[in-house]
Amino acid sequence: MKVKNQTVKQGRRRSGRLIFAAFLLFLISCSSVENELEGLNSSDAGARREAIISLAHRLKPSDTGESPQHNKIVRALVRTATGDPNPYVRAAALSSLVENAPVDSPETISACLKDSNPLVRGEAVRAAGKMRIGFLTSAIIKLLLEDPDVSVRRICPAALVSIASLRPEPPPESLEALCNALQDEEDSVKFAARDALRRLLGTDVGESPENWKRLLEQRRERK
Repeated sequence: MKVKNQTVKQGRRRSGRLIFAAFLLFLISCSSVENELEGLNSSDAGARREAIISLAHRLKPSDTGESPQHNKIVRALVRTATGDPNPYVRAAALSSLVENAPVDSPETISACLKDSNPLVRGEAVRAAGKMRIGFLTSAIIKLLLEDPDVSVRRICPAALVSIASLRPEPPPESLEALCNALQDEEDSVKFAARDALRRLLGTDVGESPENWKRLLEQRRERK
């Protein structure tokens, strides 16, 4: 009986030590997260980017927001993606959100499509295409036709193709915009638009915008 009681006591002590160790690890983890969140307020852009990387490692794409820590990190990254003074930091925060918290990203991507810096707008276009966010089609079309930066216009066609892949037929507004983009002053944009039309329609009628417009008209008549 005495041996049995000693075994029970030892088991309780061992269990207590494990619980205490787990509690300590939890406190250390919380402290680390707070330090990393504080790093987003650093005056050094490099330090802020390092904080983004560290925080991103704590996010799980499968987490739908049930964890308070997850929500706290996401809110901080959203604020950084839309409000940091450095465009490289904003772009890094957006990229981290898309990779590690995709469920929480669409509205932030939408906001970043209107960013003042082409680096961030371009990152947002890529993200919208990667995630195939249909409600952003109009915003991407607007960038394709009106953005002053060629690097942004050039990546819009591929994003439109990716988003269109979710639909049985290519959206008419996307096809029309791509035809108009064939008249862009930059050859790289015209090439990207033509390649997108070829992928969406399964044929190639050359460089002329008029040829593509006739093809679209024929498609409409057949329907």
